[in-house]
Amino acid sequence: MSLCNFKIVLLILWLLPVNVAYAGTINVAVASNALIALKFLADDFFTKYNHKVVISSGSTGKLYSQIINGAPFDIFLAANEREPLRLEQNNAIVTSSRFTYAYGRLALCTIKQKFNNDIKNIVDFNKVQFNRLAIANPKIAPYGLAAEQFLKKKNIWEVLQNKIIRAENINQAFQYVISGNADFGVVALSQVKQYFVKPLYCKVISDTLHEALKQQAVLLTRSKNNPAANEFYTYLKSKQVKFILNNKFGYSVN
Repeated sequence: MSLCNFKIVLLILWLLPVNVAYAGTINVAVASNALIALKFLADDFFTKYNHKVVISSGSTGKLYSQIINGAPFDIFLAANEREPLRLEQNNAIVTSSRFTYAYGRLALCTIKQKFNNDIKNIVDFNKVQFNRLAIANPKIAPYGLAAEQFLKKKNIWEVLQNKIIRAENINQAFQYVISGNADFGVVALSQVKQYFVKPLYCKVISDTLHEALKQQAVLLTRSKNNPAANEFYTYLKSKQVKFILNNKFGYSVN
């Protein structure tokens, strides 16, 4: 083989996709608020155990529907306790696997500096000229339901109906805010903690203004004998994960 042909063969081999050998694979369904946090944890878990975490994200309600319709997930990280409890009642999870991995927090945010003072005071929206307020859809997203409860506590839910944008999930609500398509948004504090692209003006909403966002994890029955899934489930209960969720992403943890 000539030197030229040899170089061509080496180039072809270099361009071919590399198959990485994983010890195991775990399919995790995660509520949108915790997507960034889960990606961080999945990388950390991989370095320790060489198990690959494949992530699917969406609203808790939609993920629940996918699970009961046979979606091949091993672990479900919800944004509430209702759907995990329903799965438990239907014998769809490993016995006693349901636990609270974090408590979510809300933040009222805007990317528009002119509204900065209004954010600081958790404004009376009746006195502010704005066009759109983004929240996640309360019917399928726990963070959206909590946003609705907050706005009702402030006695402004009804008067804002023509200004509220109901996003598919909390990530879409956050995109409306950071793109400027919404003047305000009720979003997840975990999203705010990891956003550094542009100035973002936010006020953390007191958790006394909505029902607790008790976020629960479950190990699904189909994965009872999956060593990788069980290892990741145990990892989620570790002190290290609790520390990361609290200090890096702003969740409250026990």
